[in-house]
Amino acid sequence: MREFLQGLLANTIASSQKKVEDDTDFFLLGLDSLQAIQMRSEILKSVELGGRHLGQNIDAASTAVEKEMQALINKYGDISATTASAVVVTGAAGSLGAYDVSKLASNPDIATTLCLVRAPTKSQALFA
Repeated sequence: MREFLQGLLANTIASSQKKVEDDTDFFLLGLDSLQAIQMRSEILKSVELGGRHLGQNIDAASTAVEKEMQALINKYGDISATTASAVVVTGAAGSLGAYDVSKLASNPDIATTLCLVRAPTKSQALFA
């Protein structure tokens, strides 16, 4: 199973890295949320789960994502909001974006979360 998943990841991101280690951060290798969904689909097709459910969220990556977010906070200084703020999110329709929005929605320092989502057509975008 480990070799299958490592190979699937390497093929999905067309990695030049020969071996994907157990602790390799998928997203630092360049995996995006669409590719994560494609990997999930391939796992569902190829692996007998024995009746178990394979989640849709990228919760396994949440620790790495949270570490990256904390590193950015540490890097860019002591920024503290005195009042609740608003946040604009792009890419909220993807798995990772939906995960980020759920985290933002539960943050008491954020009063408003605006999600910019691309409309299917120009006319719908102009009148939405």
